Amino acid sequence: MSSGFDVCLHNTAYAVQTMGSEKPSVQPVTPLPLETPVYDEQVRFVCMSDTHSKAAYFDDVLPPGDVFLHAGDFTYLGLPQEVEKFDAFLGKRQDGLLCVFL
Repeated sequence: MSSGFDVCLHNTAYAVQTMGSEKPSVQPVTPLPLETPVYDEQVRFVCMSDTHSKAAYFDDVLPPGDVFLHAGDFTYLGLPQEVEKFDAFLGKRQDGLLCVFL
């Protein structure tokens, strides 16, 4: 019995057609209010994107969390001092982040 992956890898049109006909297996979630407490038995993801060297400006409105996910550009030009500034921003977080994904 074949998994079918081989066919999809070699036939892009078939893969797109097949995947497009399936019902999505994920459901949208409603974001929690910022003041929602963090519970030990749960993992909270904090997400930001495209801050372009301005992440520190949002520090007052970021909720505490376990995992910080930053999608998009966190620097404006990619200069070393911009990366250091972002690193300092992460270092000042008092919520004991377990993981940071950029």
